Amino acid sequence: MAQGRTDRNGGQRPTPSISTPAHPTDRPEEKRKLLRTYIYPMTNASRVWEAIVAITCVATACINTFKVAFDSRHTELWILLYIFDALYLTDIVLQFFYVYLDYGVPVTDLKLIRRRYLRRTFAVDLLSLLPIELIAFAVPGQSFWKTMAMFQLNRLLRTYRIQTFFDMLEMELGLNTVYIRTLKYTAVSWLCLHVMACGWFALGCTGKHWGIHEDCGGWTASTGTNFLFPNNNTGYEYVMSVYWATATSTSTGYGDVHAQTLSEKAYSIVAMLAGVAVFFGMILGGMTSMLTNMDSQRAGFTHRLDTIKQYLIEEDIPETQQQQIMNYYNYFWIRKRGVQSEGIFDILPFTFRAEIAFQTNKGILEKAR
Repeated sequence: MAQGRTDRNGGQRPTPSISTPAHPTDRPEEKRKLLRTYIYPMTNASRVWEAIVAITCVATACINTFKVAFDSRHTELWILLYIFDALYLTDIVLQFFYVYLDYGVPVTDLKLIRRRYLRRTFAVDLLSLLPIELIAFAVPGQSFWKTMAMFQLNRLLRTYRIQTFFDMLEMELGLNTVYIRTLKYTAVSWLCLHVMACGWFALGCTGKHWGIHEDCGGWTASTGTNFLFPNNNTGYEYVMSVYWATATSTSTGYGDVHAQTLSEKAYSIVAMLAGVAVFFGMILGGMTSMLTNMDSQRAGFTHRLDTIKQYLIEEDIPETQQQQIMNYYNYFWIRKRGVQSEGIFDILPFTFRAEIAFQTNKGILEKAR
């Protein structure tokens, strides 16, 4: 065993131990430096940024499909999409610094964070950002702008971030899941209806694009193109298409706008089946479950109260005493919503329980001084 070296005062200086170097986060100076280089997701700033990204993903999907099906002549839409691309590129860079939770423990090692992102969604994010619409410059003909808009559909790959955003909100305790799921189902419903409407209109009309004259047929011939789309108005065309998508996906349609060609009939079948799966299956089922869970606490307490009433009757408890017991349970529900405080903090460490007990009885302790 190595001996310690003698210092100037004759004492023994401890020999440095031979062991594994400390992790950088164990050193205060390294930890302060690391705090400036990673992003913790459960902060207000991170939530706001994630909300902005989710909103831009919804807007990107809507604008891209609108340009392909309806109108690609609006310069402001092209500019807005490239602004969204810049924001998403910023988000890709930030993802290399986002802390993630491993079994509830925050992982702040930048190497692990970057490796995890590269293995998970980096490829999808990169593909959704590639400017493959530039291929349209190699396509001859007058359909340049429509072809360019079609090649921009790779931006739809980033719509997975919408689900990621809502999953993040639902995982956080303290947030009202009713509002979150209502907003989620609204966004999903609108996005599905919009995509259905764009596909339906593309089957009947070529759309408005630079260098292409709009040609309508198919389902638009059932009532006459001039009557259905007066003054060649894009807004009116869009409303009629959304009207068909809503009527078809939520019911069997009304018959005033219906398929004429074989491709339109096939598309209508897919739209009706998708409506059954999305609206009646996922959304209506989810909303029903959500509304049921909203009143689950009251239902549980009422069931317990009915059991108590039946027991008191079977045991021939006097009416006066029954009324007193019922009055107490009514007071208990109004005061504490049926939640018993005993045992709810059992899983907390002793220090937390002691702090709660002190804060709860603080007034009594101060009076006892």
